[in-house]
Order: sequence, then C-alpha cells, then structure tokens
Amino acid sequence: MLYLKKFLFTLVAITPIMLFAKTIKIDDFSPLYYAEVNDIQHKILIKDKKTKKILIRSNIEDVDLEYEASNNFQSNVVQRPYGDQSLIIYEDFNFDGKKDFAIKNGNYSCYGGPSFLIYLKKGPKFYLDDDFTRIAQEYCGMFGVDNETKTIHAMTKSGCCWHLFDTYKVENGKLKLVNSVEETYGVGGTPFVEYVATEYKNGKEVVHESFDLAVDEIDEKFSFKLTNGKKVILFENQGFLYYILMDKEGRGEFAFNRELLYDEATQEPGKSFIYITGNPDRRELHFNTEDARYTIYQIGDKEKVSQVGITVETKGKLYDLKGLSDTVNGNLEDIDKKSKDGVLKNVLVFRVAEKTDNKFLQSIYEDIKNMTPKDYMRIENVYNKTTEADKDDSDKEKIDRLIQRYKAAILNKNRDELFSLYYRDHLLYKFYSVIGESKSTAFFERELLNGYTYDVPKDECKAPRLLHYPKEETKYNGCWVSVAIDDIVDVQIKDILYEDDSYQLNVIFVKRDGSKIYAHEHIEKIKQSDGEMVYVFGNYPG
Repeated sequence: MLYLKKFLFTLVAITPIMLFAKTIKIDDFSPLYYAEVNDIQHKILIKDKKTKKILIRSNIEDVDLEYEASNNFQSNVVQRPYGDQSLIIYEDFNFDGKKDFAIKNGNYSCYGGPSFLIYLKKGPKFYLDDDFTRIAQEYCGMFGVDNETKTIHAMTKSGCCWHLFDTYKVENGKLKLVNSVEETYGVGGTPFVEYVATEYKNGKEVVHESFDLAVDEIDEKFSFKLTNGKKVILFENQGFLYYILMDKEGRGEFAFNRELLYDEATQEPGKSFIYITGNPDRRELHFNTEDARYTIYQIGDKEKVSQVGITVETKGKLYDLKGLSDTVNGNLEDIDKKSKDGVLKNVLVFRVAEKTDNKFLQSIYEDIKNMTPKDYMRIENVYNKTTEADKDDSDKEKIDRLIQRYKAAILNKNRDELFSLYYRDHLLYKFYSVIGESKSTAFFERELLNGYTYDVPKDECKAPRLLHYPKEETKYNGCWVSVAIDDIVDVQIKDILYEDDSYQLNVIFVKRDGSKIYAHEHIEKIKQSDGEMVYVFGNYPG
C-alpha cells in the first residue's frame, strides 16, 4: 500500500512535464504546411504537408508552452496591443501575395510582451528577415498589417502616458518608416494630451504638433464663442486654471498652460494668469507666451455682459478677436473669487482702479502684465539673486555715486529717478506681492515712497519711527510711521556698514518741522544682463 501511494505521488508530480514529452502537431493555419512542437528539444518545426520537408526550424525555449496549450495551440490570434497572440501567425507581411510566418520566440517586446521571429517566403523557402523581426521585437507585441493601405503598424510605450505609433511601408522588399506619431498624456500634470506627428518623405522630415483634452469632462469657468465660430474656454482642473481655443469642429487649436511650472526651491506652482480688477465695468485676464500677449476682456456687470473678446498682441501688432456676448457662459468675476479663496493656484489678482502718474511705476506695471510663468518664478526668487559686495576702491566709487544720486532724487522730488536706483526685480516682486493682495497701484506707490504705516491709536505711538531703524536707536516703542518725500528737506548720511553680504546705509531724513526720521537702506551688488557688476538699493525706499 505504501508503494502504491508513492507511485501515485510520482505520477502526479511528473504529469505537467509529460504533457509535452511528445511531439504536438498544429494543423490549423494552412492547407500547405503544419507545425510540430517538441518541448524536450525546445523547437518548433514548420513542415511541408506533401514532402514532410522541414522549412523552418525555430528555438522556442523561452515560450510558455503550458499557456499555449491552454489555448489549444490555436494559430493566427493577434489581439493588439496587449491581448493574446499565437505561437504561430501565418499571414502575408510584405504584400507580395505570399503568406509568411511569425514564430513566437519569447517575451522580449515592451513590458515583457510577446516577441516574434519573422520568416518571409521567397520561392519555395522561408528566410528569417532582420528588418521585420526587429519591429516584432522592439515594439509592443506583434505588429499590425493593413492590407488596404499596404502598411505595417507598430506601437511602443513608456508608462501610462507616453506612446509611439510608427507606420512602415514595403519598398523594394524593404521596410521604410513613413510616419511616426508620439502621444504624451498629462505633460507636467496638465489635462492635455499632446501629439507630435512626423512624416518621412523624400529624405525630409515634416513635423506637425497638435493636442487635445485628456479628460472626458472639464470644469468650465468662463467661455464664449468668437465671431469666427471658434470657442474660448477657461476651465479648472485640480486647482489650476487653463485656457483653450477650440476650432469650429471642437478640436483644440491652441492652449495655454499645457505644462505647469514649479518653483524649484519651494515646489510651489508659478503664476500663469494675471486677473485685473478694480473697474466695475471691465475685467481682464492676462497671460503671455514667449512671443505674444493675450488679454481676455469682459465689459459689463455680472448681470449683463455687453462685450467680450480676446486681444492678441504679437510682433508689434494688436488683434482684437471679438466674441458673441449672447454665448457667454460664466463670468470673469468668478475667476477673481476663486483666486482670492486660494482655489486657483496659478492666478494672480491685481486691483488697479487707481492710476499712478509715476512713469517708473507704470513701466513696472507693464513689465508685470508682460511676464511669463518663468518670469514670475525668477522674481519670486529675487532675494537669492544678490551677490556679495567687494570692498575695494572701485566699489567705493560706485557706492558714492549711488548715494549722491539717491540724495539728489529725494531732495529734487524726482520719483522716477529714485525708483530707478532700486533693484528692478525687487520692485517687481514688491509690486505684484502688494497688488496681489487686491490693493491698488496708488497704495503700492505710497508704500514705496513712504514706508509702511501701523494703524494704532496716537497715544500708543508717542515716538513713531520707520521700519528700518538702526539698532542703537531702539529706545522708541517700535510703531511705524509714513513720511512723505515732499516733506523731506535734507538727507544726512550717518554711516555705511557692511553686513550680511551687502552694505547698509544708515540715513537721517530731516523734515520741514525740524524733526528727524532714522532709516536705513540695503545696497547690494548684482550682475546685469550684459555682465557688468553694479550697485543698487535692494529694498524699498524707507
């Protein structure tokens, strides 16, 4: 009894191996040929039915024959790109009217998919073809055959979001790549799919780029149709605002923010859109590319939009693409609210109802409206851009000239000259930081010229001082006060100190009533675009 149990165990253990111990015949793919599979030799033989002559001998050592057996060794199954693909595929691959063989040799294609050796029929024999075998190995599974267009189609991928589709034709018996389409989903985390199609013809490459939405539905915030039949859409996706222009057929023609930019230091998203508000009858949303400036405008109150459209300024020309007010869906004011609530991470809100006569401030305002997302990140990192000042005679001369210009600008009440002495990137940073809090340009000018002001009762501020007060003068209670440039009659330079990789200029402002205001300025050395090292003031005027 013990011997019988041992025998049964041995029989069960070797049964899967014995399944292929004999030759398996496959005879479902051709009236002319049949195949023999031998698991011991790890070979597949293609034979002539009449002569029994071996026409193809191929190694199948890396083929899962148990899986093939579970499908009864069925031939000519090609479920592209990731489905079942047979051990044997018998089809005309080179469009010469003669059927060829694809013999599976393992799982060497993309992501461990099935791979094949391609044998083309030439006369009475079959020959292994390197070109056809290459595309049956390097892409994802077996290639596709289109008999109508006489083309071969192959696909490969990388992860979820990148695919490559190649199309080949057979010329003079050789494969020739004629077209490639590269498909990329969610570039930079955005809801778009981008296509790069390359056509190869007469030794030249013609590249065409296009895109589409990669999501089935979008959260539309504001939209309208243009008079030319195209549609402007602003929509939100995962807290970011996007712009897309659809053509008359509903296909994407242009989109902005197709790749989100992040600050490398903070990993915070960069600002891509500027929302201009403050005028109750007009609202604007600005965004800029490297070669054009776009402004979506809405005229009228929230209840009734009278005019809508988008202007495009490029190469010195301005184009006004007018919209149809009766097609408006949503309101630009909703963009403002979403931005204030922090829902839209890439929108900066400016309130500019009050105008400034300061030309330098106006130029800063124009600079900000012309910024690209990369510019915003550059400005946000302005504090990291200054360089250590060298203390030599030439530097001393530069600083002396800077101080003399500074004094003259204040005493002559020349605001443009005064602002021009400051690090422009720093002013841009201050400008959009302050205005971004929905304050006016006039408020910003007041802060630049006069310093910050604390709103405290007078009896709690017996001896007001400016924000930048020298340490040795801290006997006062620390409340801040504004001082008008027009009220300053003298500027006295107390001393210049070197600290924290920059110079500190300690200043005494003498007012008309004889009182004195103590303040200081930071002087920093920066590298200009032309490579010259210059000294500028690094903080706003105190």
